[in-house]
Formats: sequence, structure tokens, C-alpha cells
Amino acid sequence: MGAVERRSLAGVQPLFVCLGVPKAATTWIHRQLEAHPEVASTLSKEINYWSTNYDRGPTWYLEHFPSDRDYRVHAEVSVGYLREPVIERLATDVPSASFMVSLRNPYERSWSSYWQSIRSGAFRGDLEEAVETLPKIIDDSLYSPGLAAFLGHFTLQQLHVALYDDLAVDPRRFISEVYAFAGVDDAFVPPDLEQRVNEGRQHSMVDEALARTQTLVKKMGLTRGHLVKLGVWSAVERTYAQLAKSRPLPELSGDEWDLLDHHLRPEVRRVEGLLGRDLSVWLVRP
Repeated sequence: MGAVERRSLAGVQPLFVCLGVPKAATTWIHRQLEAHPEVASTLSKEINYWSTNYDRGPTWYLEHFPSDRDYRVHAEVSVGYLREPVIERLATDVPSASFMVSLRNPYERSWSSYWQSIRSGAFRGDLEEAVETLPKIIDDSLYSPGLAAFLGHFTLQQLHVALYDDLAVDPRRFISEVYAFAGVDDAFVPPDLEQRVNEGRQHSMVDEALARTQTLVKKMGLTRGHLVKLGVWSAVERTYAQLAKSRPLPELSGDEWDLLDHHLRPEVRRVEGLLGRDLSVWLVRP
């Protein structure tokens, strides 16, 4: 980006960017930033300018912020920014920006991601099979590469690290600390503070039974193609979508926790080293 284009980004300064981690309350954070009268939050979440839409240019970026009045800070929330190419662009174009990241217990995050794949119909197997065939279940819980990239271009003082665990305990304190770091009035109380967003639709017992049935069908040597030929696949999918209703996600079994622990324990230790923060609470087996 040339000097002229960088100057055009002055219209969104000071800039506060939530780098985002999937399944870590980014939709809720966007809502609370949007509600604050001193924050010009992007009109929609995840515009992904610094990642997939960078070639659209700064004018396109500016068009996503309200311009009806003066604001103290401009804010954006996009999942997928905590990686090297994005961090490098941010460091080049907006080196004085401030940032936050919401980190969720990686065991819980991976478990939630697994059940989202079940809920959406994208997957029907057990956790072990999911880890082998759906890399994002583990990869999106590996925070250290992105954090290391950030610290290679910015200082830790430019990053507010929030823990999803704290949001569950005290949402008022959680968002107050975000507001304070962003440089706006931290006494403001958003109207839907207690309203959770995208917590994960729950599952009925019938829903889980259906998932197990489809896994059994696969073990019998049948495939989606067989069901399509029989003319029942679309009906199965419609039934599945209808039955993905609310009930708390199942708890991790001991074997499932051990499987995740094999992949994630070293990562937790790496994150602790990068942040200088004790995260051993994540390593407590339920």
C-alpha cells in the first residue's frame, strides 16, 4: 500500500481491531462495541478487509464504518486475523492501532467446533475421526503461531487479551475492560449485556440418536451416495436440521479429553510463555 492510500486510512483512526478466534464470543463482542455511543463499529461483523478483501483498498474499508458523527474510536471484529499475513499488513498500514483477542479454553473451543460440524451436518463421526479429517477442529485452537506473529510486529502493550472464561463469569467486567482498553467510557452498560450470541444451539436426544444412527450406517459400509440413490438423503438432512434444537452440549468424556490433551497441552504452555500468563486452569481435567 502506498503512502497516499495509508493516509486515507486516517478516517478510521484511532482504530481498535478484535483479531478474533472462532467460537470465542466475537459476535457478542461486536454487538457490545456496536452499542457503545463512542465507538464507530463496522456495520457488519467480519468484513475481513485485512485478510480476504485487502485488494479492495482503503476506500472500500472506510465505507463499512458509520460516518454520521464524530466517534472516539473505530472498531472492527473479524475472525481469522490472528495470522502472519494479516498481522504484517496491519503493522504496515496501521502500526499505532490497538488490538484485542478473545481466547477460549482450547479444549472447550475444539469440542464446540466438533459439535458445530455435527450440528451443521458436515460430519457424523466421533471426535477421534473428526480430529483426523477436520484439521480446523484443532488448528483453530492453536493460538501461539498468531500470537508470536503479532509480537513480532507489535508490542504486548498494544494487545488486550481477554478470556472467554471470564465472560461467562462476569460479562459486565469483561466488556468494561474491553471499553477501557479501546479508549472509550468503560462505565457504559450496553442494553443487551446479558444476552448471549451464538452460544451454540443445543441438541435433543433424538438429534444425537440420529447422528449415532448415521455413524452406524457408515460402519455398515453404506455411504451418502447409497442414501441419495434410495431417495432418503434429503429427508434425513431436513430431519436433522429440524432436530438440532437446544440442550447443553454433551460433556467431554475422559477418553475424549485425553485425545484433545494430546494435541493441546503443549500449545497451552506455548501461549503461557508468549503472554507471561498462567493458563493452567485450561489444563484441569473435568
